[in-house]
Amino acid sequence: MSLVHTMQKLMSKTHTIDKSVMSRSIDMSVIFATGSNKKVIKNDASLYQDILRYGNKCPDGFKSTEIGKWLLVNNIEFSDEYSGSRAHVPNSTKLALKRHRIERHLENLVALDLIYKKMLVKSEKNQSYTPVYVLTETGIFLSEFLFDQTGARNLEIIDAYARTRDSYSLTFITKFFNKCREKGTLKRILFNFIYSGMPNSKIQSGQEFLRLFLGLDHSVNWILADHASFLETINELDEETRQIVLSQFKMEIEEYYNNNYLTQEHKLGKLISIITTNILSKKCGNQKYAESFADNQAYDFRNIVAIPGKQWQSLSFKNFTN
Repeated sequence: MSLVHTMQKLMSKTHTIDKSVMSRSIDMSVIFATGSNKKVIKNDASLYQDILRYGNKCPDGFKSTEIGKWLLVNNIEFSDEYSGSRAHVPNSTKLALKRHRIERHLENLVALDLIYKKMLVKSEKNQSYTPVYVLTETGIFLSEFLFDQTGARNLEIIDAYARTRDSYSLTFITKFFNKCREKGTLKRILFNFIYSGMPNSKIQSGQEFLRLFLGLDHSVNWILADHASFLETINELDEETRQIVLSQFKMEIEEYYNNNYLTQEHKLGKLISIITTNILSKKCGNQKYAESFADNQAYDFRNIVAIPGKQWQSLSFKNFTN
């Protein structure tokens, strides 16, 4: 399957899921909770990740028994449990004791649209049928995300996706990611997203995951990840793309500033200052408008109520079309 075809399907309609599965409340944060202090949560997260890792190696699909045998050896929790004095326990017994938990995790991954049931095949030992599981396009993307620490494969997928979507914002983000990779900061960005962003996010679909990863809702925040690469990327864009991207950033900054004016929650003061002094004042040709963002009063944390001042509202109105 080509990269372009993969990304065309990544945000498409989800696979059919049983109602009994959909009734459960689960989000993708459970997959990234390896840093939790609770052993049960950490073990569950590792089990989810190992299933995705195995699934990525089996493009033609796998059955629950096949992955169960693999997990008994390769999942740390399972291998530790059946070591030492319990090493003599027959594999068939081990698998029988773990089957329900493995199948529950498989069903949860189906609910998250990370794997799906490709077909039913006849069981080898009886007349029943067992499902063959395959990673969805989102599952493949997430698996690569987890286990390719360089981010190379994911960048290929994102680049292919950008070629199928006519978006100035996506053009900027993909160029920014590639520049971060050149400078060696992409690995840190991926690490922070996996271990800081995802565990605190409730995501229940592949669309939500991809949108959060790309930062499409607040693209200006990427300046916090690598401000040098951020500014270089903007300066290397063609004029039309740069103007439209800067306009989008302007709206994002105004939204944030309007909602957090003179509050203790105004944590992005440095971001606003950097953006406006390095970009808006140069590209928009209005130094006064840019400097208004850096109003010293905005950093006075003795004020706790978000009430936009007259100066801010007036300047925002006068420069609405700038």
